[in-house]
Amino acid sequence: MGHPAIRSEVTQRRLSEPPLPGYPPVGRPEGKRKWIAPAVAASVALLVAGAIGDWPTALRSDAMTATGEQRTMTLADGSQVQLNTDSAISIDYQPDRRIVHVLKGEAAFSVARDPRRPFSVEAKGGTTTALGTRFIVDRHADRTQVTVTLHSVRVAAPGAGASIAIVKEGQSVRYDRNGVGSVRAVDANAVSAWTRKRLVFVDQPLRAVVAELNRYHPGYIGIIGTDLGNRRVSGIFRTDNPVAALDTLQASLRLASIRLTDRVIFIHG
Repeated sequence: MGHPAIRSEVTQRRLSEPPLPGYPPVGRPEGKRKWIAPAVAASVALLVAGAIGDWPTALRSDAMTATGEQRTMTLADGSQVQLNTDSAISIDYQPDRRIVHVLKGEAAFSVARDPRRPFSVEAKGGTTTALGTRFIVDRHADRTQVTVTLHSVRVAAPGAGASIAIVKEGQSVRYDRNGVGSVRAVDANAVSAWTRKRLVFVDQPLRAVVAELNRYHPGYIGIIGTDLGNRRVSGIFRTDNPVAALDTLQASLRLASIRLTDRVIFIHG
């Protein structure tokens, strides 16, 4: 949105168009009209991003999902992988090993037993090895989170912290360039809710809820006001209709919104 070309285009359009009846002139951005420029800029940015796409990842991947898409696939050995929104993996099966690389996003694994060929998932320099199990690997920009929903896994990552951790059912661990963090108990049903097309939030700040909804929304949802982002939210929403989830939030929290179609939405008090 801050690109000079986008700012210039928005400015030129605003200066060249006469004010609509009932709206203030360009020099006095009052009421809803003051949000039109950022909304248009966001729309242009989204169109540019959508046109370019993530071609580098697409060329490296064996399976990839778009924003809002989920996909389940069965691998050659019978193992299953469920990809969450905007995710990608590559597969490297060898006679003595099975390796899946999470290139971006989040994937849930249900591993077929084969003692002769261990099953490992690699993401951002770390390795998660299945010990006969189901687990989720969520790769973020700065860290990776592993959550186990059945049996256990071994997580290893280079760094100054602990290099190896055994994670059991109902537990989760994060690792980054500093090594593997502490293993902690989690609500595995809530973490894996996306595999059932649900999102579960318990006493979360609105900004975190909106950030998660944005992962499934092929557009942009923004919050106007820092205090509003701190409002606490609990609820269960569907992943395949983030706009409906936002409608529910807006009604229950008594909020308003400014919308440029359903693609660009700003919520405010």
